[in-house]
Amino acid sequence: MASFNPSQLPDLAGKIAIVTGGNAGMHSTAYNLLKKNAKVYIAARDLAKAQATISEIKETLPEATVEALQLDLSSFASVKAAAEKYLSMENELHILLNNAGAMGIPHALTEDGYDVQWSSNYMGHYLFTKLLMPTLSKTAATAKDPVRIVNLSSDGHSMAPKGGILFDNINQPTSSTLSRYGHSKLANILHTKALAKRYGGKEKNTIVTTLHPGSVQTNLSGGLLGKIFGGPVARLLLRLFFMSPEEGSWASLYAAASQEVNFEDNGVYFLPVGKRAKPSAAALDEALADKLWQWTEDELTKKGW
Repeated sequence: MASFNPSQLPDLAGKIAIVTGGNAGMHSTAYNLLKKNAKVYIAARDLAKAQATISEIKETLPEATVEALQLDLSSFASVKAAAEKYLSMENELHILLNNAGAMGIPHALTEDGYDVQWSSNYMGHYLFTKLLMPTLSKTAATAKDPVRIVNLSSDGHSMAPKGGILFDNINQPTSSTLSRYGHSKLANILHTKALAKRYGGKEKNTIVTTLHPGSVQTNLSGGLLGKIFGGPVARLLLRLFFMSPEEGSWASLYAAASQEVNFEDNGVYFLPVGKRAKPSAAALDEALADKLWQWTEDELTKKGW
């Protein structure tokens, strides 16, 4: 942690970023991008909470250019509406930080027929990225600096079920919530590999990375610990062993904007902060990444997307 601080980021004036889930525990990510003069869209399911976060940011950064974007990643219709809303306002996008997520929640199906963790963590971000990819590529074609796409995963991807991605049991209705979480986080890494292969690299002026942000004091981690240990113990554990949300944003900020990140990092999995690491064997499986990519394309086509 000591080797990186957001103050080391370059001036981001003229760049536009989208941070999904930027109003929740990781709103420090949006704040620090704004502090470096980027224009930031905070994409969140609850628009009122996103606007409240913007008001809070404006108290210390009154000149910040920041907008709220309603985005419910568990709904393909909402994802499409959010992408269309953004594209009606902007014709460039330099940083896409797929940060939002769900963890430790019971199995339930979304309106599109997928487990809510699978949809919120993976499918929704896949579709959002797909819809924004033409604009990301167009931006990269003329931008001086490489476009960045960052997918937040987790070391919890190692909790994915044996076999990696269960294409014949994608929703895992009888599995544990942690198995479903690991399943979706493994998908984030495989998605990154497939994106990096197809859209990343020097020729395309785009760097696609994924990362484990560390153990962070967020609503996600607090909620899960609360279910396991109870409220008072969970709060104590968070204080003792988890990073603050500010520190927890540093890994994302490094991947999204640090000048130390280069084209050799395309497709890389980072640990905090900026440590290049090997994920699980399943996450390194290029054939599995390609299979998941095709499965997802086929699913979206079947659903009319």
